[in-house]
Amino acid sequence: QMCIRDRYQRRVHGQAIHEKRPDMWIWLGDAAYVENMTIFYYTFVFPGLDLARDRLQQTKDDPDYQTMVKGGPHILGIWDNHDYGQDFGGKDFPFKTEMQSIFLDFIDEPIDSPRRKRKGIYEHYIINVTPKPDVSFNVHLILLDVRFHRDSIQNDILGQEQWEWLQAEISKDKQGLYLIASGSQIISIDRIIHDIWDENSLNRLLNILASENVYAVLLSGDVHLGEFMSLPCSENYLGYELIEFTSSGLGHTSIDHFPFVGEELDKILFPSTYNKDEDRFRKRNFGLIDFIVDTQGSTSLHLSLHDEQGNEVRMRNIDVTSHIRKLRAFTPDEQAFNNCPALKLHKDDRFLLHVLMYFSKLLFFLLCSIILSSNTILLISNLAKRH
Repeated sequence: QMCIRDRYQRRVHGQAIHEKRPDMWIWLGDAAYVENMTIFYYTFVFPGLDLARDRLQQTKDDPDYQTMVKGGPHILGIWDNHDYGQDFGGKDFPFKTEMQSIFLDFIDEPIDSPRRKRKGIYEHYIINVTPKPDVSFNVHLILLDVRFHRDSIQNDILGQEQWEWLQAEISKDKQGLYLIASGSQIISIDRIIHDIWDENSLNRLLNILASENVYAVLLSGDVHLGEFMSLPCSENYLGYELIEFTSSGLGHTSIDHFPFVGEELDKILFPSTYNKDEDRFRKRNFGLIDFIVDTQGSTSLHLSLHDEQGNEVRMRNIDVTSHIRKLRAFTPDEQAFNNCPALKLHKDDRFLLHVLMYFSKLLFFLLCSIILSSNTILLISNLAKRH
């Protein structure tokens, strides 16, 4: 995943990615910050379609990006809030249809692609891994659009049409691997950064995975750090440990925003419900997914985070074939999952965390207003003295 922004000059080196010789590059949101930042730090306004198009083109013309795509990896992608055009944006964004066309142009989506006809940019790709003629394995890459239909009031991140499409696509193959990608993090619903999946939508996704009895790994971006997470007690409901692999960002990370307190602040913002501190990497990073299929058809995954120079800094190995075999005889235990101690703890604490986050934001904007008012009064006073 990649996140490029002009404000920060240092980026993951395009050459480091190019040397990995990827077959495919997947944008997981915020390929560009198309909005204008206001005088209030980290609040944004949409600048218009022409500027939004230009800012995505700046990413495309970036020398590091050009180096990275040299040799022709297939470019796919989905958006998140900042390349959608509205921070915390959803179904009511008035320019979403026009931005859909602009974003798909940015990733060179074919003119006759179904993504240009849908309401939203979600899509399903099938990657057939064939180590020898009589042995193959299907990897299903599902890109979800968490913006176009997002309804925060109704706690629905995908919209009914996309939910029905998702279940229909997953039902087609029970023996393959599903990589489900989202611009926003999916399972981390206890975090007080609230631009994530809501609990209702997460449960609906889990219900689909459980009812279809398929093996899935989640992919996400957005949060300005790389990490591996796992959903506690998911073995009871899905038959395996549900893993989410987050890679973010290529251009800037949380340490860039708060260079002196970044790691300590992250420990507060990112509780240990889904992982530990050693599962996170706070510097610029990119993610790699390697499919390993032997001549007998056994499939495994190597998921890895890499630093600016391309060094592997975090990793997970997954025996996919073993998990799929076990699912054949698995019966979900929803009650055991719902009574999971770790999940119950964060559910009990989440209301308080959200209240604290609300008042923290309120205090932040109040301080910004006071500083702005003071500066304005000082400027008027200085001008009055000159006259």
